[in-house]
Amino acid sequence: MSFRYMNPGLAELLDVSGGTNVIGKQYNPYGETAFWQSSSSPAVILPEVPTEIYIHVTLYLDKPQGDYPKCQFLPTDNTTGVSFQYSSYSGWSCNAIFNNTQDGSVSETDAHLEEGKLHEVIVYLKGDSNGIIAVSINGSEVLRRTGYVPLSQNVKIKCSSATFLLSNLIISDTPIDAKEHVIALPVKATETDMTANADGSYTADKAGQYLLQTIDADALLTKYGSETKITGLEFCGNPASCTGSELEKIVGIQKAKDGTVTEWGSTTLSMTPAVVRLANTTALTLEELGNCQIGVKAGV
Repeated sequence: MSFRYMNPGLAELLDVSGGTNVIGKQYNPYGETAFWQSSSSPAVILPEVPTEIYIHVTLYLDKPQGDYPKCQFLPTDNTTGVSFQYSSYSGWSCNAIFNNTQDGSVSETDAHLEEGKLHEVIVYLKGDSNGIIAVSINGSEVLRRTGYVPLSQNVKIKCSSATFLLSNLIISDTPIDAKEHVIALPVKATETDMTANADGSYTADKAGQYLLQTIDADALLTKYGSETKITGLEFCGNPASCTGSELEKIVGIQKAKDGTVTEWGSTTLSMTPAVVRLANTTALTLEELGNCQIGVKAGV
């Protein structure tokens, strides 16, 4: 199994509703949007139970709100993972949690946590009876503990308040570079044989109908520079649904300049509208990205 979830900082791209977006370059200099959400329901539902998991997030620590504000990352049975929290007595801290019990706390000094600052965080968990919980912040490992880690398909990401603002969320079963960030790609042109609806959505009624988008690579080159590398692509439908089993699948596709079409994954739709994502790892320059089209086609 290999999976990759990517979110630039938008609550509506989570698998749980009720989150809040906060706009500002200070919270996310790449996409200028971050989110927080307080539901105990899974924020991201993975395709399968992984044996290990990496969670990358850009974490902005705002002025503490409420009593002992806390942000939890629990890709397990809701009892095991990592928390960031604030206490008026001891300040900010980063903590490992095993079976609802804190096992190891790193102070704000040792964890390099600072109010009003951005922190590039990577949480790593290895599922096992003698599993691993580790946290790196701004490129340095600050916490590592071992114990029983029961990984799950359900990733709980819960913030008690807007003290914690999250962006550039990447979840994978393979290592993530702390320098990786997620942006919404600017679309230059859309090519489709689906029906374009007045509300901006598209409808397919036959297998093989497609929607392909050309990315405005020139705008990206101007903003990010030619040295930028693309490490992953994700096509997101928000929402997407089907009306029956005759046509219930969408397939991710990438079309090269010479017309060659490559498929990368598929997902089965529900009759209930929901967020759907198709993602893959890749290695492209911005120029190469501008010379292809990415999108989806309807399948059975």
